[in-house]
Order: sequence, then C-alpha cells, then structure tokens
Amino acid sequence: MMCTGTAPTERRADTGDSGGPLFTKKDGKWVQLGLVSWGPTEITATSYDVNTDVLYFRDWIVTHKDSAFTDYVTSLTATNSAKTLILENLANYLYKTIKITPDTSTKHTKITIKSGTMKPYDFLIVYDGDDPLQNTMLAQLSGTLSEQSFTSSTVQGLTLAILTGKEGKSDGLIVEYSEVSDAGTNTELTCSTGYTACADKFYCLNNKLFCDSNQEGNCRDGSDEAGECPTSSGSTSTSTDKNSSTPSSFNTVLLLVSLFIRTINTL
Repeated sequence: MMCTGTAPTERRADTGDSGGPLFTKKDGKWVQLGLVSWGPTEITATSYDVNTDVLYFRDWIVTHKDSAFTDYVTSLTATNSAKTLILENLANYLYKTIKITPDTSTKHTKITIKSGTMKPYDFLIVYDGDDPLQNTMLAQLSGTLSEQSFTSSTVQGLTLAILTGKEGKSDGLIVEYSEVSDAGTNTELTCSTGYTACADKFYCLNNKLFCDSNQEGNCRDGSDEAGECPTSSGSTSTSTDKNSSTPSSFNTVLLLVSLFIRTINTL
C-alpha cells in the first residue's frame, strides 16, 4: 500500500473513488502509481488516503492481463469483402480494445454496427484511429444498438473499446467491417444518454461533471465550465459521417467516468 495526501484540501479521494487511478507525471508523461483503496472519514492536516501500490503488483498484472481476455480478439484486418464480428454474453469488468485496420495501406476502415444490446453501465466506444489515448472518440453507445456506420478519417483504421460493469451481462453486439477507399467525414460525436460531447468533440463527458464547482473531469478545451450546462439527462449528439445512418436514442442513465486511461506498460 502507499499513502498520499497533503494539508486539508478538496482534491482528495472521496466516496465512490475506490478503484480509481492515482497518477503522477514522469518525463512529461502520466504514469499510474496506484489505485484508490480507502481514506479517513474526516480530512485533517495529518490524515492520508490509502492506495494499492500498482508497481508492487506489476509483474503479476503483466503476466495475467492477456489471459483475462482470451475469449476476445484484439486486432482485425479489414478487406474489400465485408466480415462479421459477433460478441455475445459479454464478461463483467471488461475493458477490451479491438483495433480494425485496413489491409490496403491507402484505404480506410468502415464498420457497421448491425445490432446489439449493452446494459446500463456498459459501453461500446468507437475511436477514429488505432490509439484510444490519442484519437478522437466517434461514438459512445449503450442501450439498444441500432444499425449505424462509422468510417475512419485516416488509414490508421478504427478501434472499438468495450467496457462492462460488475453486475448483469450485456447481450453483446454484431459488427460488420471492411476497407473502403473514401475517408470518413465525421463532424459530430454520438454520446449516450446522460453524457454530452465536449466542444472539441474529443470525447463524451458525464453531464454531472459540467459546470461543477470543483471543476473535476474537465474537457480538454475547458468547455465543460463555459457556456450552457446540460441537464443530467441530456440529449445525445448525432454522427454526420457520410456513411452513417441516424442513430437511435439510448434510454439508459449512465454514470461511469468518461475517460479510461491504460498506462500499466509505462511503469
């Protein structure tokens, strides 16, 4: 374990933060040090938060992390002929990325979500590129998935991220993928109910984090603290990809943190 904390401040772990990451900056890059475990009920100048020391468990994590996802592919190659990916009865506590790159270096990846159902607290996220940490989010979907398409704007392809919670199981989804010549023209970001796209359309942010006094969970451009504040239920943005059909509304209140960061390999 490791203890962290300073003089009394609002920037401390709070109820509901358990399992969240503890980061520090090293050589200009964010590195994960720990996971929030527990803390005092009253914050004083001599009280500290207690965290799990991730570095202590690094070897174990590296050894076992891949075996946790043996039922799921990690990369696919898109060709001229459309192929189908079927994922059923999704596991709990899942954070799985599937990179779909075009077979031809000058072409682009197109996916069509044919159908699917993601239960409350579960997400399907589509990223425009092969690096979820750097690439723009095209869609954050939950609930009943209607047929809709997304095409990459570059030859790096698309990445699907599947995130599931601890209770119940999502039915899964069916995705068709292929390579196409024309790049996508995505200008909007599709967000689940209860989330709103930041002004720069980089990712979706929980509506409860807009215009919050603590300014936590900020958009990169600071748009969550400027302009009109969305309601907690919020309306979704829609995709204007020239290859997309109109997405449906998702009638699920989603309360997960909107940005997921994976840094264990940088330790």
